[in-house]
Amino acid sequence: MSDVLFIHSPNLHEAHRMFAETIGADFEPAYPKELKSFRRFLEAFKRAKEYPDYPVYLLEGGMPMFPVYLKRRGKI
Repeated sequence: MSDVLFIHSPNLHEAHRMFAETIGADFEPAYPKELKSFRRFLEAFKRAKEYPDYPVYLLEGGMPMFPVYLKRRGKI
């Protein structure tokens, strides 16, 4: 297990993937590709509760930012 969890969008940008691989991050999607708008936001919260504890979370895009912040603060 790495010290970094890379939480990414389903449409993972190639440069972001390469960076995360270079630093040895573990990968986790923020939400399934088929979800749209508000459902993505809800799914991001649901998944954030289930993420294992990591010292560092690397995020792609803004969608997982607030849910992961709350997880780190112990609010979810």
